[in-house]
Amino acid sequence: MIGKGASGLADAGGNVFDKLGIDTQLDNKQLQGDVVAALKKSGIPSLQPDNSDAVIKELIGKLKKHGEAISQDIDQDALKKSLVENTDMTRQQVDQIVKIWSRRKIKLLS
Repeated sequence: MIGKGASGLADAGGNVFDKLGIDTQLDNKQLQGDVVAALKKSGIPSLQPDNSDAVIKELIGKLKKHGEAISQDIDQDALKKSLVENTDMTRQQVDQIVKIWSRRKIKLLS
């Protein structure tokens, strides 16, 4: 019952707009142009359409630095010592975890 009432109300609203000569159709090209204009008007550097290449280059640079940090060797003995001292894991569990981590790191980087 409510659905029919809401649908009827929407139809009535559409008819009112039609009678007033208000166009309720969306033009995708116009809408896209309006969005681009609003982004430019915002003045926010990261939202500027012309700035997308710079944002992408910056992101690639950050990802590259992160990848280089991951690829650096970690002192496995220091890692094992830290895990034994700061967790409830046994020495055997720590050895196994570090061994698995090392294999995955090698696989990831190759």
